[in-house]
Amino acid sequence: MTSCSAPGVISLYTIVIKRSLFLPALSRPHHAGSTHEQNAKPGIQRQYTGYWLIASKTNIDALDKQLMVDAVILDASIGPPHGSVAGQPIPPAHIVASACFLLTIPETYCNLNGVMHGGAAGVIFDMFTTCALGPVARPGYWDFMGGVTGSLNISYLKAVPKGTMIHVHAHVYQVGRTMAGQYLQVGYFPKS
Repeated sequence: MTSCSAPGVISLYTIVIKRSLFLPALSRPHHAGSTHEQNAKPGIQRQYTGYWLIASKTNIDALDKQLMVDAVILDASIGPPHGSVAGQPIPPAHIVASACFLLTIPETYCNLNGVMHGGAAGVIFDMFTTCALGPVARPGYWDFMGGVTGSLNISYLKAVPKGTMIHVHAHVYQVGRTMAGQYLQVGYFPKS
């Protein structure tokens, strides 16, 4: 297990997403007797697999495809995350699932000013919060592409320059038959 904790990470963005399910939903999955790690990271991997199955049927070279290549899954949990970032608030105990990713911002995600474009931030957040549902997803219940983003609010706290390595922490705080709520934090490693 790799911890999501990283001393010195500075917060860049916070967002809240409400996602609506557009496929028939099943009852909430039960993970009785499983530890945080047993099903969590494989759940994230299943979300990636679902994405690549869909992507393999298209000839589109989209931003989300590059994101799924570039991102590294660091950690995942069912329930609250294993650790928290120094200087950041500890996520509440009612977190349903969480995931942590590492990503270096390439030039293709940036605008003419050499900083990450707000549209790229939206794609990053949408994809990673979808993946964070992986630990509690199953076929027909929040599997990849099983929902649409109904609301996406982003608070931009600081520009992210090209080449910046970021930590992305996605937390699912609510999941039901037809709606899920997620919260995401992005931080970066300041150059020493």
